[in-house]
Amino acid sequence: MTEISICVGEKTALINSNEFISKVIKLNCEGFISTKSPELNIEIKLAQNAKRKSINFDEIDFTKETVESDNDSVNIKSELYLGYIDIKGNNANFELNYFGEDVWQIIKTILLKTFSFILVKEDILFFHSSAVAHNNKSYAFLGLSSAGKSTHAKLTGAKILNDDMVMFHIERKEITTYGTPFGGDYPPSNSSARLSAIFFPKKSDHLEFKKISNIDVVPKIVQAEFISMTTELKKNKLILKKILSLIIILVKQVNCYNMKSEKSDEFWKSIKKSEF
Repeated sequence: MTEISICVGEKTALINSNEFISKVIKLNCEGFISTKSPELNIEIKLAQNAKRKSINFDEIDFTKETVESDNDSVNIKSELYLGYIDIKGNNANFELNYFGEDVWQIIKTILLKTFSFILVKEDILFFHSSAVAHNNKSYAFLGLSSAGKSTHAKLTGAKILNDDMVMFHIERKEITTYGTPFGGDYPPSNSSARLSAIFFPKKSDHLEFKKISNIDVVPKIVQAEFISMTTELKKNKLILKKILSLIIILVKQVNCYNMKSEKSDEFWKSIKKSEF
């Protein structure tokens, strides 16, 4: 087995795997490799009958994935892998059924699930969003796929923390966003900034910002939270309660806006000028 450590925010995970998987992680986590003592331990190995082939992820039926969780652990069974996450013990074990050039997509999902389930108890959530940093403040763009999250992050010209998956540390005094190695179209940044505002972009022929009430924005934010997006939580009311309580703290501290904009940087000029 080969060891490699990556950091996500202030948390470090030691990953034990074979040489091939370690190389894939190192290649895709450039800038996030760590030498710090790990808080999490993850083992990723190939199943005995693992198949080497390319995967068309558009053809994978993720609804067939079964996730059984309680307050201490998570068991996952899917077409792509089997996994066990020990929430209290801060460790996880996974077996891959496939490997090949696109195996990073599977590894990324595995790492996200591990970080998400273990770190929620430390007031940390992961959101399907983009975020940029400017003058020690961050601005997040949330929404469904193709809403323009990556496009708006790029148009700002500011430092992109991540354009696909951002880590939020939710404290009562402030919310801190962190770049993660789980990026999309643009290189992520291993840095952080205090969250100043959240925007839900929508393509339009004019620019408009409209503040969203707390009661209306909570469901929109839940839809972007990684565990809620990928897991049925009805049987785990404590984790669901924890996620909702953190999101309520989030919306009480940070203003959220529906944002209509053209494909230009005019929205960013307004954000900087108006001190959102």
